[in-house]
Amino acid sequence: MNNETETTCKIIRRNGESARSVVEFLAEQASECVPLLSWAEPEPTTLNINGAPGRLKNFEPLVRGYPNWPDNFPLVEARLFWQNSALHMVTREEGGCRWAHFEETDDNVPNSSISLSRHRNDRQPQCDAKKDTQKVLRQKFPVLTIIDPARFGLTTAQFTAIDHLMAVAYRQQGRLVAWRLIIGV
Repeated sequence: MNNETETTCKIIRRNGESARSVVEFLAEQASECVPLLSWAEPEPTTLNINGAPGRLKNFEPLVRGYPNWPDNFPLVEARLFWQNSALHMVTREEGGCRWAHFEETDDNVPNSSISLSRHRNDRQPQCDAKKDTQKVLRQKFPVLTIIDPARFGLTTAQFTAIDHLMAVAYRQQGRLVAWRLIIGV
C-alpha cells in the first residue's frame, strides 16, 4: 500500500450485529488482535464529574493500544484502529450492538487477522468480496489534538496528546465512505 498523501486503493467492508454489548464485543476483538488506537464514547447520562454530564474522571476516550476503560459503565460507541483496518461498534436500542469493519487492501481478499468471531445469537456477517470491495481515493492528513486542555475543562492528567496522529479518509466520487486513525510520520 502506498503511503502517499493521496492515492487510490481498495477497501473491503463487512458489517453485522451482535447480541453482546459494545463493551463485550470490543473486549473480545481488542484481545484477539491488539489495536494501534482505541476510541470510545460513554453513555453521557450515566457519567459525571463535578456535576458535568458526559465526563468521567480519568477517562481518556482515545488511547494507544488495548483500551483499559472501566467495565462498570456502558459505551454507546467505540472504534478500534489497526494498521490497515478499523472496527466501529454502536449500541442498539434493543440491546447488543451493530458493527462495521473495513480493511484497506491491494486486492479483493481480506488480509486482516480480525475474525469478528461470533456467538450463537449474532447475525452472521455477509461479505461478498466482489460486491463489498470498493475502489476509493485514499487521503492521509495530520490530526491536530487539543493544544489547550484547560480550555475544555481538562487537566493535563486527563488528556494525553498522541504524537504523529494521522487520519486516513476514503472517498468515492467525492463522498466520504470510511475513515480511520493511524500513528504515522
